[in-house]
Amino acid sequence: MSDIRRTVVFTRRPNGAPTADDFAVLEQALPEPARGEVLVAARYVSIDPYVRTMIDPANPYGAPMELGIPIPGDMAGEVIVSNNAGFVVGDWVAGRLGWQSHALSAAEGLRRLDLDLADPPIHLALLGSSGLTAWFGMMEIGRPEPDENVLVSGAAGAVGQVASQLAKAAGAYVLGIAGGAGKCAHLTGGLGLASAVDHRSGTLGEDLDRLCPEGYDVYFDNVGGSITDAVMKRLRRHARVVVCGESSQYDLIGNEFNPRILGPLMDSRATMTGLLVSDFTAQYDMARAELARLHRRGDLKVHVDIVDGIENAPQAFIGMLKGENTGKRLVRVR
Repeated sequence: MSDIRRTVVFTRRPNGAPTADDFAVLEQALPEPARGEVLVAARYVSIDPYVRTMIDPANPYGAPMELGIPIPGDMAGEVIVSNNAGFVVGDWVAGRLGWQSHALSAAEGLRRLDLDLADPPIHLALLGSSGLTAWFGMMEIGRPEPDENVLVSGAAGAVGQVASQLAKAAGAYVLGIAGGAGKCAHLTGGLGLASAVDHRSGTLGEDLDRLCPEGYDVYFDNVGGSITDAVMKRLRRHARVVVCGESSQYDLIGNEFNPRILGPLMDSRATMTGLLVSDFTAQYDMARAELARLHRRGDLKVHVDIVDGIENAPQAFIGMLKGENTGKRLVRVR
């Protein structure tokens, strides 16, 4: 076991798209758990786009993240020292322990992982925040019905891949928006969606009309910007719009592209609802059980995109914001 903890931090706030110079990897001696604490050795760390908003001075969700602290993110790992009666050495656990090789935890918020149920990457990609966000956004807000037309932007990403398949399992006709022919092929061939639209084609509006001329009953939005602007004009009457994320705009906070939504909302009589998964904390166990059931049944396929080495977490994050990943991006900690 290494006696060094490696922690990834921001050293400055990005100006636009993050660069490698905005990050540092700090090395410290391993901490000793106090009474009631455990020391967890990371095996996988989740890389998520919301981090980009948190470091911005104009963070829309609250005070901006401090510099020099571990970058937040879910971790799956093994307990290697325990001073907590609820956990023993060798337990696999997950929690929001950040981008680091080892983490101290008072065990509040830790969940023990059942490796017979799923491998650790699936616990982060499907049974962690991404899968939960997809579940509550699609099933509680989107509420797809059989034969309805459902459109998911960012459909090849961590949340989009799950949200798309949940709608498909509900009997809806599901189309995904993604960037590039390879991702679109993954959506139709790998995930079984009815069709996919490449937003880089230059003909997004025409493609949306051609594939579903009657319009869309549910729009699950992960990207915002000009893509959402195009979709809003194509909503069916009483459509439901789930605002999950604005990944195309995260480097532009304060200068975003704001879709022209008021006219389309009025014309379609649609509802538009913002989503924060933390609003559904009391229902997490139920959602995880349902997600696991669908996964075992073969109705939810989960693609993970793994980068090796905690020192490579900054580049994994930068690449994810550029759309390099397909599915859930994780860092495997060596």
